[in-house]
Amino acid sequence: MKKLNVKWRPETTVKTGQDLQSRNKSRRKLKNNFDMKQLFLLTSLFICLVGCKKYDKVFEYHDGLARVGKGYITSIDFEKYGFIDQSGEVVIDIKYDIAHDFQGGLAVVKEENSDYGIIDKTGNTVLPLEYSAIEIKRDYIVLKKRDSGYGIMDKSGKVICPLKYDEIIFSKEGYTTFRQSNGYGVISPDETEKILPEGVSIGKDLFYNKDSVFINGYNIIHTNDKPPLQGMIDYKGNIIIEPMYFSVDNFSDDYARVEFCLSFVQFSETDKNNKTKSRTHYASIDAFFGYYNKEGKPVIRPQFSAASRFSEGHALVSITSDFTRDARYWNQHFEGKVFEYEEGEYLRSGMGQWISAQASLRRSDSKYFINKKGEKVIKVNYEWADDFRQGYAAVKKLYRQYGIIDKTGREVVPCIYETLEEARQQIK
Repeated sequence: MKKLNVKWRPETTVKTGQDLQSRNKSRRKLKNNFDMKQLFLLTSLFICLVGCKKYDKVFEYHDGLARVGKGYITSIDFEKYGFIDQSGEVVIDIKYDIAHDFQGGLAVVKEENSDYGIIDKTGNTVLPLEYSAIEIKRDYIVLKKRDSGYGIMDKSGKVICPLKYDEIIFSKEGYTTFRQSNGYGVISPDETEKILPEGVSIGKDLFYNKDSVFINGYNIIHTNDKPPLQGMIDYKGNIIIEPMYFSVDNFSDDYARVEFCLSFVQFSETDKNNKTKSRTHYASIDAFFGYYNKEGKPVIRPQFSAASRFSEGHALVSITSDFTRDARYWNQHFEGKVFEYEEGEYLRSGMGQWISAQASLRRSDSKYFINKKGEKVIKVNYEWADDFRQGYAAVKKLYRQYGIIDKTGREVVPCIYETLEEARQQIK
């Protein structure tokens, strides 16, 4: 007979309601203890982060450094400013009351109880904090002290124009346009100063326009006719382009664009209060564009219905065979209308309508890029094209279809991008 090994198993104990209540109570106590520990840890971490926070806001990066603010006043104003690198480390102490973004390796700063100065990307002071105003341009720095006027310094620290002028308007390639109590004028690279007061005749009934500036030593002049005819002078006062054109642009890529029109229309601007005529604008009808060089020679005769400035040896032009198209359109849609509009609102009224109409008419014109000989070098089969920059020009086929072409007219970036910036980013 086999012996059976039987293991004894006690009866299962049936838990009472009191036992279950006790167990749940223990679990809740354990959970509460765990939640308190979590809360304590999170609170400690938050206090640590707040206590260790180096700055309250990071602005955009410029020249590899970003301005930061600490001590909130408003969303754009803080008690102190400094700079961080792209890893977030503070590389220039947060100690300035005012700080501007870096431009070309330099930044304008101001400390407490001081005036403005300039620092470099290492935080070293390159211009002492003793100027009441500083503005960094691309190629130069405009300065002003409290007891003197404005002047110009280059980025090496060399004084180009002494601090004595009421206003520095523009400076490029050594030519500086300024304003003084006795009028406007220009300083040439050899530091020769010439005053050309507004309203004083340069030649017979020729005037220098104070609203324009000497760019590369050249400026626009105009007659007292209605509309005023425009020309160009150099910084010595010599007439480079005779005042016989509806408009003249400053030189770009050594060529100046001129506009010759067969007729014009007049738009009267009225004062908002008494409705009296305070200003008159003129718009051309059947205009043609051409180009002059710096010797004052008409190198490309006026023949284009629209034209851009030259850039990298190319200019975009429109060509039409209908020389009276604008006049016919004007007579049909605008003739007999009185165009008077409130001050500053002319683009929303008659003149704006006419400018829009001209643009619409020119969409059907043939478009080309021409070279400096006036030769057609690229046929432009696009709705819009930009100037050439570093060998490439942006183009647009349809609404939000941007691309890029090179100087052979080849589409190096297809017209599939919604924005101009996206298309340009494809050029490596």
